[in-house]
Amino acid sequence: MTQNLSRRECFEALELKEGASLAQVKTSWRRLCKIWHPDQFQSDSAEHKRALEMQILLNQAYEQLLSFISVSDKGERVQTSANKTERTQTNGLFAYKDGDGEAYTNFSKAEFSKLLEKAKNGDPDAQYLVGLSIELGCSGQKSDPSSAAWWYARAILKNNYDAMLRLAILHLYGRGVQQDRRRCSSLLSTGALNGHAECMYQFGLFQSVILNNEETARDWYERAAALGHKGAKKNLNLADANSNLR
Repeated sequence: MTQNLSRRECFEALELKEGASLAQVKTSWRRLCKIWHPDQFQSDSAEHKRALEMQILLNQAYEQLLSFISVSDKGERVQTSANKTERTQTNGLFAYKDGDGEAYTNFSKAEFSKLLEKAKNGDPDAQYLVGLSIELGCSGQKSDPSSAAWWYARAILKNNYDAMLRLAILHLYGRGVQQDRRRCSSLLSTGALNGHAECMYQFGLFQSVILNNEETARDWYERAAALGHKGAKKNLNLADANSNLR
């Protein structure tokens, strides 16, 4: 499930013909994520596990297609300002969003030039944002997960846990770096142990979906929920509700 997908496989996962427009990709991704939302299924059922797996596949296909689609098409998706970017708090593994369901970093040429200079001078927040822009192909940059991973690694040296999360994602899917679940797990756990709520939540999802370790997953959901993470709270409430029905 976490192997890198071909362009054709990405379109097929989103039930689209190869060459579909960015607007069609967005629409189909949103539709299928609603259909396969894990909240619709009992938490300990085969259907719930299948829904979690589908969320991973759909999000992976969607992220990879953002890299495949031409730069000219990408102009349609980079209208969100950088300060609106936030990590998602849904059951979908490793997805990102803003209030409208998506988030992308988008700086002007002059802004990105200043950001890049800060990154070169060792600013970990700037290194993370440069990496994110390059990974997503925003701010006039060509999508290059390998270069993004390099910037994330620099930011991690100064304990930027947002960068740690993104590098974990790249290792999970093998995008720009070697596919390595152990490295992914190590990065997520490090961020989680250092109090990063999103890393806690995503590490819980990793434990549940990849390792099928529900007890450990719940522990990390509880830690993330204690920090106000909405997705973790939702998962805990759903698990408790299903438990009461037994």
